[in-house]
Amino acid sequence: SRRLVLMRHADSEAASVRVRDHDREITVQGAQETLEVGEQLRAAGWLPEVVICSNAQRTRQTLDVLQKVMPELGEADQHFLGSLYTTAALDGQTRGHLSELVAAEAASSHSCCLCLGHNKGWEEAASSFAGETVRLGNAHAALLEAQGASWAEALAEGTRWRLVQVLTPRAA
Repeated sequence: SRRLVLMRHADSEAASVRVRDHDREITVQGAQETLEVGEQLRAAGWLPEVVICSNAQRTRQTLDVLQKVMPELGEADQHFLGSLYTTAALDGQTRGHLSELVAAEAASSHSCCLCLGHNKGWEEAASSFAGETVRLGNAHAALLEAQGASWAEALAEGTRWRLVQVLTPRAA
């Protein structure tokens, strides 16, 4: 069984002329909501051994906050990629890109992978994997599961993924 967590970054400060979009930081409320979702992820027993994360400031900070309630993430194999920031803005490209990255970066011994990034691509990818519409607000996480002897097999075209749950902050 392979488990994929597609999580959107925490709420972040508004865009401004003084701060590039890539450099926006999460808000205090965003950090609190991330802690709540991290606690739910831990309680559900979904402990990622590999993390594939956008290199944007708000996604990195979201991961830092998650590590406060899931210290094991500090031991996870972590990859920070600019392509996750740009691909998420392209129509229908995120699922294929994530599939390639996860198949390349997650070892066969890894059963759970956290992919941390941005909308609109994250909702599109989660919906494509699940075969149903999945909404991902800030700090929401879609828990997806599939069978496969390897990540490449689980992520192959036509493999059926099951949406187990969408975790949301209590206030959402």
